[in-house]
Amino acid sequence: MSKNLRNLRKDAFAALPVFYVLTVDNNPVSVGATTPKQTMAAYLFTPGSPNYLAWGCRRPAIENVQDKYGIDVLDATSGLPVTFIFSRKDISKLMAKDILEDSSYEIIK
Repeated sequence: MSKNLRNLRKDAFAALPVFYVLTVDNNPVSVGATTPKQTMAAYLFTPGSPNYLAWGCRRPAIENVQDKYGIDVLDATSGLPVTFIFSRKDISKLMAKDILEDSSYEIIK
């Protein structure tokens, strides 16, 4: 265990977990390819829902989180707080420092 965590009390933690999803561009050179945001929308949201449309999804997945589990991950009352961070860089160009310092992210809560 890290020395920094040894004296940490339980009440210093958040009551609920917070999830961050960092997504890099999976098709940076493909013209007209599906963006990571569109792909994510297909797996998360019900086709035709506001978030599905807002994220520009073109084609639904066979199953999605919203239909299967009744969770809208962007609903603050869902009990599953998720922040999505989309980078326009592909994995070959992403450096460790970019994860913390890159100002080109699109962040959706």
